[in-house]
Amino acid sequence: MVIGYGGEDTMPAADSPEQRQSAHVLVVDDDLCTSYALAQALRTSGFVADIAGDGEEALRLLEGATYDVMVLDLSMPGMGGEEVMRIAHARWPELLIIILTGHATLESAITAVKSEVVDYLRKPIGERQVIEAVERALQKRAAQRRREQLVQLIYQALEALHETPSAMTPTLVSSSRDSDDHLYLLPLVLDLQRRQLFLDPPVADGKVDLSESEARIMKVLMKQPGRVFSCLQLAQEALGEQLDAITAENIVRPLISRLRAKLRSFALPGLPVIRTVRGRGYFLEESP
Repeated sequence: MVIGYGGEDTMPAADSPEQRQSAHVLVVDDDLCTSYALAQALRTSGFVADIAGDGEEALRLLEGATYDVMVLDLSMPGMGGEEVMRIAHARWPELLIIILTGHATLESAITAVKSEVVDYLRKPIGERQVIEAVERALQKRAAQRRREQLVQLIYQALEALHETPSAMTPTLVSSSRDSDDHLYLLPLVLDLQRRQLFLDPPVADGKVDLSESEARIMKVLMKQPGRVFSCLQLAQEALGEQLDAITAENIVRPLISRLRAKLRSFALPGLPVIRTVRGRGYFLEESP
């Protein structure tokens, strides 16, 4: 079949079926002949493919299902592709966006960069080239996730080397001020030596053990409650690591998640809470 993406016959791109298995692609184009043809080519190549004829329909579909990739035409009536791109990136940051356009502009290119699109394709282009772009995007994401998992495994192994058993119960310090061994954000107390959080005044089962890295991050947050720390800052100030932004996020975010769960385990209202500031980082909010 000849379609408007450059007049090539439909041919499945050569790649392992594992890369395409269950990958869900949304094709967004107001030219329904083009979108139907491309969706059918994607299905022939092993993808699950849906189509949307305009920006509003695309957002409705994104709201109702999980997509891995969106192939997006920029020039559409009503809500244009640039607006769809911005909204999709904000709401579904994991969605891989590939742009198709016959009218590339500086503005659309800047929006594409800000929205972290994975490819920017100029029409006319063949179906096979679009499918290959989808496969490249999925391969890059799979490789990134493998790297993230490896970083986590390495860091957990290093953290385990620093772990020492702690069967001792905390001894309350009578002073309300911080000491070399304790930090206070009442009713929360951090025992730096035993790496434990507990409450003052104490309650039954009112202590939790922390890993070395959790204790370090909690120390930084408790020393400056209300200050927002980025993942990079926490990696540097708490963990003593000089990391790139992605690696820092992969390490710090799971630690923050575990700390939040441990704070919730006290099941006591009015405790300090770790808050997120979107796009900036985390801070410890003091008890009201």
